[in-house]
Amino acid sequence: MAFEEKIYDSDNHFDYALRERDQKKINITEVLPEENGKKGYRCLGANCGNQLIAISIRKNPNHQPYFRHDGNNKKKGDKGCVFSNREYREALASSILTRLERIKVPPIYKVNPQNSNEYKLIEESKYIEAHSVQSQVTFYEDEEGNVRCGKNPDVKKRYIIRRPDVVFFNEKGKPILFIELVITHKLDDDKIADLYRIGIDTIQIKVPKTSEENIENNFHSIKNTKWVYNEKEATANYVYIYVSDVSKKKE
Repeated sequence: MAFEEKIYDSDNHFDYALRERDQKKINITEVLPEENGKKGYRCLGANCGNQLIAISIRKNPNHQPYFRHDGNNKKKGDKGCVFSNREYREALASSILTRLERIKVPPIYKVNPQNSNEYKLIEESKYIEAHSVQSQVTFYEDEEGNVRCGKNPDVKKRYIIRRPDVVFFNEKGKPILFIELVITHKLDDDKIADLYRIGIDTIQIKVPKTSEENIENNFHSIKNTKWVYNEKEATANYVYIYVSDVSKKKE
């Protein structure tokens, strides 16, 4: 399957805004009841910066809070805002991981191929530490079929295998962990097959629609994280233990 670039659709309702009084980027969940409405919020969209209205209190509790543009504040000739909640959360999560250089990963289990309800523990949950962290690194095949990586603008799409959201590297510059940030859609079967082809341990983690602090805390928990590919699990054999009846009648 040919590599596809990510497409970020613009949104009408926003999770984040710039609060003017302290120039802090905040999530709608951080807005207090008395701060609801036109209380000095600005759009984070590139070339926008227009005033936003906080809709943090709704009569229907099932409705999600949000920021929206103030239609009366729009200037004549302004182009439509292209701010994307998904793109912003991905960038925010990537910057946090780049700073932390560590993430907690789930335990590794090997499932019995004959019975999916049976499994054995291979490795306990742990932190994986990175010597360096990069985002949007391209993994591609060269003319000899070798898998290489780098931010090479000349690589044609048909040679690109994967472009993980975040990559952890060790001190020798070798990739040791791919991190896929799940905002809306999980990895499909074709993308998972590509990961098996490359052979780099990969996790996917759901990024919550919440504050920057809570997103960071998410990387210290395994609640929203799962393995997509793990070399130890893929190469381990499930050891069968057969218990037979060896009792015999007394002669």
